[in-house]
Amino acid sequence: MATTAVAGERRLLTVMFCDLVGSTALSESLDPEDYAEVVLSYQETGRQIVEQHGGVVAQFVGDGLVIQFGYPTAHEDDAERAAMAALAIVDAVAELTAGLGASLRVELRCRVGIHSGVTVVGRMGAQGRNDMSLFGTTANIAARVQEDGEPGEVSVTGAFLDLLGGAFDVDCEREVTLRGIADPIRVARLRNRSRRLAATPGVVVARHSERQRLSRRWLATSGIWGGDSDAGGGTEESGGGVRRGGGIVVVGVAGVGKSTLVASLRSLVDASSWVEVRCRELSMLTPFAALAQLAELLTDDSSEQLAGVARSVSAAVGGATSSGAQSAEQAWRLVIEASRAFGRAIGAHERLLFIEDVHWLDPSSRAAVVAIIEELAGSRSMIVATSRPPCSLGDTEVIEVTRMNDAEIGEIVVGIGEADGVPLADELVELIVGRAAGVPLYAAAMARAAIAGIGVEVPDSLQASLLARLDRHPELTRVAQAASVLGDLVDCRILAALAGLPGGDQDGDRRRDPGSGQAGDTEQGTAATDALVDALIDAEILAERVGGSASFSHALLREAIYQSLLQRDRRRLHLAAAETISADGGRDDERLALVGHHLEQANELIAAASCFAGAARRSARRGAFAEAVALSERGLALIAESTDDPAVTLDLTMTLGNARLATDGYGGSDLVELWRSAERLAVAADDRQEQSSAMNGQSAAALFEGNYPLAIERAERVRSFGEQHADRSALVRGHCSLAIPLLFTGEIAASLHNARQAIELSRDGDDQLLTYGFGTDHRVIAASIGGMAAWLADDDQTDALLAEAVAHGERIESPISLCLALQQAVTVDLLAGRFAAAQVTGDRLEQIAVRFALPFYVELARLARATASACLGGSDAISEATEALGVLMGGSSAMGVTVAVIQFASCQEGCGQTADAGATARFGLSLGRQTGELFLEGELAAIAARCGSGDDWADLLRIAEEAEGRGALGSARRARATHRGLSGIYA
Repeated sequence: MATTAVAGERRLLTVMFCDLVGSTALSESLDPEDYAEVVLSYQETGRQIVEQHGGVVAQFVGDGLVIQFGYPTAHEDDAERAAMAALAIVDAVAELTAGLGASLRVELRCRVGIHSGVTVVGRMGAQGRNDMSLFGTTANIAARVQEDGEPGEVSVTGAFLDLLGGAFDVDCEREVTLRGIADPIRVARLRNRSRRLAATPGVVVARHSERQRLSRRWLATSGIWGGDSDAGGGTEESGGGVRRGGGIVVVGVAGVGKSTLVASLRSLVDASSWVEVRCRELSMLTPFAALAQLAELLTDDSSEQLAGVARSVSAAVGGATSSGAQSAEQAWRLVIEASRAFGRAIGAHERLLFIEDVHWLDPSSRAAVVAIIEELAGSRSMIVATSRPPCSLGDTEVIEVTRMNDAEIGEIVVGIGEADGVPLADELVELIVGRAAGVPLYAAAMARAAIAGIGVEVPDSLQASLLARLDRHPELTRVAQAASVLGDLVDCRILAALAGLPGGDQDGDRRRDPGSGQAGDTEQGTAATDALVDALIDAEILAERVGGSASFSHALLREAIYQSLLQRDRRRLHLAAAETISADGGRDDERLALVGHHLEQANELIAAASCFAGAARRSARRGAFAEAVALSERGLALIAESTDDPAVTLDLTMTLGNARLATDGYGGSDLVELWRSAERLAVAADDRQEQSSAMNGQSAAALFEGNYPLAIERAERVRSFGEQHADRSALVRGHCSLAIPLLFTGEIAASLHNARQAIELSRDGDDQLLTYGFGTDHRVIAASIGGMAAWLADDDQTDALLAEAVAHGERIESPISLCLALQQAVTVDLLAGRFAAAQVTGDRLEQIAVRFALPFYVELARLARATASACLGGSDAISEATEALGVLMGGSSAMGVTVAVIQFASCQEGCGQTADAGATARFGLSLGRQTGELFLEGELAAIAARCGSGDDWADLLRIAEEAEGRGALGSARRARATHRGLSGIYA
C-alpha cells in the first residue's frame, strides 16, 4: 500500500471539541429532515463564531466540531480567542433553543472541552484530501475533557489555563482521570473574563537604580565623573566612590531587558567608542570565537595603535589554529598574552565593549575576556556584558536584573505608545501590564501589537508570538524556518542553498569560477536572497545584517521558529547545512564542530561524532582543553550504543582521556574505566600505538587514585607489551609509568632504574607522538621522578636529572610538564634544607600554575613556599600552609599525599610548633602505611623523632633499615644521623 509523507508543522495548538448533548435521543425523536436542520444550524453557528475569533473548524465529526486556534494562522492571544469563542458557542446554542428549538419543542445544549499542546498539524495525506489532520495527544485530551464536562459548560485543562494567564475566571478546579489518558489531568470550568483593577498610579523610572549604577560606573571610568561625591549612594561596598575600568556583568533571565539596560548607556558614550560583540550558542565549542569577533571589530579602530594590536590578536588566534609547530600550551599562552596586550591597548583609549549573551561564551574566550578585564582595571575603558544566570566571568562586578514591577512595565508600554504617536488607553495599558508578568520583552510585544490594531497579544510563549508575526507573512515562513536551522547568526549564502535559491553554496564551484558563464545566475540568486533577508528584517524576525550574515532579533525567536519544524524537515535542512558548509571548506577550519552539530541534528550520528573527534583534537592542540573535553564527551554520547565505527570511538576516548588529565589534573575520577574502554577499542581496531597508550592511561589513573599495586601491574603490562612487539613507544610509557608508583611505594632503586631506562629510550618529538602534544611529557616525568629517587638513594645525579626535567619542559613549552618538574625540584630543595632555593622554585611553580589554571600545582606551590618561609624564620606562614593543605587533602586524588603532609610538618617545625609538627609527622607515617606510600617514611620519622619523645627513636632505626633495603640509601643515612644526633652520639 502506498504511503504519504507527513507534510505539516509542529505548532502550539489550542484544540476545542464541541458536542451537541443528547444528539442520539434527538435523532430518534425528530424527523430526519428536522434533525439535519438542528445539527447544521448548530454547526454553522459554531463555525461562524470560531472564524470570527480567528480559529478554524478542522473537522466536522458527526454532530460535533473539532476546532483549532494557532494554525494555519497563529495569534498571540489564541488562548483568549478560544475561551471567548467557547463561551459564545454555549450562549449561541442556548439562543438556538429559544428559536429553532422552541419551534421543534426540543432543548439544545452543548458541551465544550479545550486543551493546549504541541501538535503536528496540516492538510496531510493523499492528494485531494481537504480536511485538517491533527496528530498528537492534544485533540484526544480535548475530546475527553469535553466528555467529562456538564451540559452548557466549558471544561478546560490546566495547560490551557497556563496560556490563558488569568484573563478569565474559573471554578471547580480539580484533577480527574480521563478515559484513555494515563496521567491525571487538571481541569476547571471556564466562567467569564476576569475584572481588572483601575490603573496603578505613581509610575517610576524603569530600572532607575540599575541604570544609575551602570551610568555612574561608566562616567567614573571615562573620567567625566570622578565618583568622589555620591549623593545617590555609593555603588561599591568599600565606600562612596565607583571603581574605574574593569568590567561589569548584567545578569537576568531571557527577555527581562538586559540589553535595553545596557543600551541606555549609548547616550553617554561617543559612537566611535562603542564596540558590540554578540556571543553565539553554536560557537560555544569553538575556541576563541568571541575573542576573534572582538579583534575583528577593532581592526578598523580609529586608533592605529589599537587596530594594530587587534590585528595581532587575530593573528595569534589564527596562528594557534593553523600552526602545527606550536605546542598546545604555547598556542594557548600566545593567545592569552595577546589578549592581555589587547586589554592594555584598549585601556589606553576610551572604549566601552558591550559583550552580549556571555552565557554562550566559549571557555577559551572566557579566559581571554577575564584577562582583558583584569588589564582594564583603573583604565578609561570597561567591558559591559549581559548573561543569563548563572554568570561566571571571574570576579567581575554583577548587576542583577529581575522582573520589573507593574509601574516599570507600565512606563515601557506608555513610552512605546507615545513614541509611535498612538497613546494607549489606561485600561489597555493595565491589561498589558497584567499579562506581561514583569517581562519587558512581552510587554513591548503586546504594546506594539495593540498599536498595530491586531489586538492585545498574549505572549504566553515566544513561539506563539513569533508564529503570529510570521503568519502575517506566509511567504517568509519556510525561509525563516531554514534560517532557524543555521542558528541565531545566519550566513546568507548558506541560507540561499537551504532555500534552493540560485547562487547558494550548493553552486559554490560555479560561483568561484569567473569563466563558468554563471554570473547572471549568481547575481539573480544574490538579489533573491537579499530580498528575502530584507523582508525578514522588515518583519522584525532578523536584525540588520553585517556583511554576509544577519542575526535573529532574539535568540528565543529563533528557537520558536525552529520548534515549528517537523523533525523530518529539521533533519533534512540540517543535513543540507552540513553538506553546504563542508563544500565551503568547513571541515578544514573552525567550522568543523558546526558541521558536527548539523550532522548530529540530522541524525547522522557516526559522521557527527567523527567531526567532534576532529574538532576535539584541534582544540586540545591549541591548549583549549575544556572545549576538547566537551567535544569528546558530546561525540561519545552520540555513539554510546554503536559499534559501527570503533575507530571514531577510540579517537574520541583517547582525546577525552588525555584532555581530562589536563583539565582534572591529579583529581580526575573514573579514569581507570575510561582507559580500559580505550584499550578494548584499540584492540578491536588493531592499533598498537593507541593500545599501549590506553594501557598506560590505566596505570596513570590507578596512580592518581592511590592504587599503587594496580598502577604497577598496569605499567608492567605496558612494558611487557613493548618488549613483545619491540615497540619503543610502549617501552618508554611502561618504564616511565613504573618509575612513579615504585617511587611512592619506596622501591627507590627500582624506580630510579626505570626512570633511567625511559630517559635512554626517549627521542625528540615524543611529546607529539606519545601525548599528542597536550599531555605530560614522558621524558619530563622520567627525569623528575628519577631526580627525586636519586636524592632518596644518595645518587649524585639528583640535580642533573631535575635540571634536565625543567629544561625539557621549557624546551617543549609544556606548562603541565614544567609544573611537574618544578614541583619535584622544590620538594627536593625542601627535604635537602635548601629553603632559599625552594622559595624561588615555588614562586615560579605558582606563577605557571596560576597562568595556565592548574589548581593542583597552585596549592602545592603555596604549601612549598609557606614551608620554605617558615624554615627561614617567617612566623606567619602557617595560615597559608594550613589553607593549602586543606585543599590538597580535600581533593579527589590520593596520590602523593605524604608530600603535602611532610611539608606541613616542616612548616610547623620551622614556626616553632614542635609538638604539632611531631603529631603531623606521626599522622603522615600512619597514612603512608595505610596507603602503601612509603617513600618519605625516613624523613617523616626523623621529624617525629626530633619533635617527639624518645619513644620515636626506635621506630626511626627500624624505618631506616627498611628504607635501605628498598634502595633509599640517602633516607636511611639521614635517619641514622638524626638518631645519633638525638642520642648525643655525633659522627
